[in-house]
Amino acid sequence: MARASCAKVVLFNFGINDTLVVSETEYAENLKKIIAISRHNGRDVILQTPNPSRLPNVPHYAEIMRKIAREKGVSVIDTQEGPVHNFV
Repeated sequence: MARASCAKVVLFNFGINDTLVVSETEYAENLKKIIAISRHNGRDVILQTPNPSRLPNVPHYAEIMRKIAREKGVSVIDTQEGPVHNFV
């Protein structure tokens, strides 16, 4: 059983491995679920795009993350583009 956390913010950085095994649709749905569950538990969410990589789909998955962040009003640390994008 998980213990309660006193964390106020959760930071999610994922996507590189996902580009190899997770469809774009599933990736977007996973991000939406992460945001919903975190907010339901009273946490603020910050997403971090996948780190730059030689894998060809990583920039596209980063764009999917930016799109979801805009839709959901979530801040993004954008390792692909530079500074933090605040969509809150």
